[in-house]
Amino acid sequence: MIRVILPVWLAILFALSLAPEPVKYELGTKGGFHYAGHLIAFMVTALLFCWKPGSARRRLLCAFAACFLALALEGLEAIVYGNRFEWPDVWIDFLGIVLGFAIAGLVRKKIELTA
Repeated sequence: MIRVILPVWLAILFALSLAPEPVKYELGTKGGFHYAGHLIAFMVTALLFCWKPGSARRRLLCAFAACFLALALEGLEAIVYGNRFEWPDVWIDFLGIVLGFAIAGLVRKKIELTA
């Protein structure tokens, strides 16, 4: 199931990140909920990246891959729109990744304890 959800999620993330500014305002991704959107988007991204079973090291590598994705998307936005690289967005993305990584670990631990 993750093999279907993850590519769709990434396509949505790329589309929203690279959408023209008027579209972003219309969808509510700019404005008052901008940082909340970043936090939630990358928390979900980390959950999807880190959900598969495996060692803690593998999940940590997946979290770092999500961090690279955040940097890459912000870089693409800067290139496409010719604006400055927005570090506050990246730091909020990283916070979302840390939360998603932690939630995935806690849920997996809970599943292991009840199994």
